[in-house]
Amino acid sequence: MAVLLLLIAGCLFVLRPFVSMFLWAIVLCSSSWPIYCRLLRLVGNRRTLADFLMMLGMLIILLLPFVIVGTTLAENVQDLTGAVRKTIEAGPPAPPA
Repeated sequence: MAVLLLLIAGCLFVLRPFVSMFLWAIVLCSSSWPIYCRLLRLVGNRRTLADFLMMLGMLIILLLPFVIVGTTLAENVQDLTGAVRKTIEAGPPAPPA
C-alpha cells in the first residue's frame, strides 16, 4: 500500500508543472466546442477537415497578436536606435549655468 501511495505522489509531483496547461486546455476546448460542432456540420461531417480548420483558426487567433506586437516592437526599436545615434553624435548636453 505504501508503494502505491509513493507512486501516486510521484506522478502528481511530475504532473504538477503541467496543471495550468491542462486547465487552459479544458477552458479552450469547452469554449470552442459549439463552434467546432457548427463547423463540423458545415463541412459535411468530415472530421479531419473540421479539425484542420479549427486548428488553423485557433493558431491564427493565438499567434496573430504576437505577430502584431513583434512587428510593432521591431519598428520602434529602429526609431529608438536612430534617436540614440543622434544623441551620441550630438554629444552630451551643456552643463547647467
